[in-house]
Amino acid sequence: MSSQASSQETRLLVGPGAADSHDLPAIQQAMLDYALGWYGGDQEQMRRALHPALAKRAILPTETGGMELSEYPAEALIARVTKNQPADFAQAATKKTVTVFAVHGNTATGLLEMDDWTDFMHILKVNGTWQVINILWEPNE
Repeated sequence: MSSQASSQETRLLVGPGAADSHDLPAIQQAMLDYALGWYGGDQEQMRRALHPALAKRAILPTETGGMELSEYPAEALIARVTKNQPADFAQAATKKTVTVFAVHGNTATGLLEMDDWTDFMHILKVNGTWQVINILWEPNE
């Protein structure tokens, strides 16, 4: 958890490969719903944002000094949100910078920068709804 003073910052940025997409607001909202659901402890908001087949992955250090692949499927990530009471984040900065790099048909790529980690995302449009399907993340130092 970040020890910075409380800050509520949300920035929406657009890369040249996404600037002309009429779906841009819905893509940004899916990414933002993920962040807001996490920070707010809102399981339903997270469920709306995440495709059921989501995979969230990172290469993280082990206790023995090695590195290993950490993986969370959608339901495990959603279940973790309920353990994070919104009060846990009340005093923390809640930076949310959403950048959509490219949109092509029913697929998009983006970056979500939060206080303690950065998520590279693939977002997919299924039945008219944009949802995050893949996240590759890295802790911020």
